[in-house]
Amino acid sequence: MNEPRVDGRCAVADCGKGRLFCETILPADAKLEKIGGPSKEFWSNGRNWEPDEAFLASAAQQSKRTGRGPYYGAWRLEVAPGAPHPNDRFLHVLTAADTSVSSAPKTQKVVKDGMDGVVVTLSDSSGGTVEVTVLFNREGSVGGMIAIGKDAPLRPFATTIQPQSGIF
Repeated sequence: MNEPRVDGRCAVADCGKGRLFCETILPADAKLEKIGGPSKEFWSNGRNWEPDEAFLASAAQQSKRTGRGPYYGAWRLEVAPGAPHPNDRFLHVLTAADTSVSSAPKTQKVVKDGMDGVVVTLSDSSGGTVEVTVLFNREGSVGGMIAIGKDAPLRPFATTIQPQSGIF
């Protein structure tokens, strides 16, 4: 809800005690633009659109009931390629944390065997780190591979939907 901070290819947004890091990996020539603020809360296509009155009333009622929000409008981040390309691809690493965390995890872009992805170095509960590699198919069918651990083998993403019964 608050104005995000943009530092190069990483945007940081805080709300309450939470912080969201958004690091843009692709496109390589990405341009990040903050849009919002007073008189631009619902800015699109050259104008500030008025939200539906019934929606506003419902959001205000929910905010009063829960003591949080309302969470709409205000600011957004728009990411666009520096110039249009025939096959633009977008890849962002989103990391949720509390506001005591001052920086996003270390990331490194990976290009391998017709795939694009990222290695993310995360802190673990013992004070060490773990590397997570995620690769996405550049062309053809949707899919990719993942490895959790520096020397772990890459494994393909699941290609079937798991049964959803009994989850709750």
